[in-house]
Amino acid sequence: MNSDDADDRLPQPLLDAIAPHGSTRSFAAHAILINEGDTTDSLYILLSGRVKVYASSEDGREVVLAEYGPGEYFGELSIDGEKRSASIKALTACSCRVVQGSELRQFLAEHPDFAVHLTHKLTRMVRRLT
Repeated sequence: MNSDDADDRLPQPLLDAIAPHGSTRSFAAHAILINEGDTTDSLYILLSGRVKVYASSEDGREVVLAEYGPGEYFGELSIDGEKRSASIKALTACSCRVVQGSELRQFLAEHPDFAVHLTHKLTRMVRRLT
């Protein structure tokens, strides 16, 4: 369940390249960054701290899907314009670079290496879930 796969961390050159396209936000421990069902489309890059990804089961229980640490990112599934499929909660105080969906789409067009990284991350996610 832990995503400590180094391949899921954004390489420093890509982190440096996307930094000007977003803003830095800080969140307190236990803060909800994303709610399942939301229609927001931002990508979050974790700069410090830890978060958990979770969804609600049919009987209303919380199912933890993953944990992320610095250099990892989440919220990328919103690129299709659909509702958020999971919630994100800060396990510790954390700081994130938040990139709006329109900025993310432009960045993907200008940086195909990020698109390749994202594709590989999504492929690993599907493999873990199946």
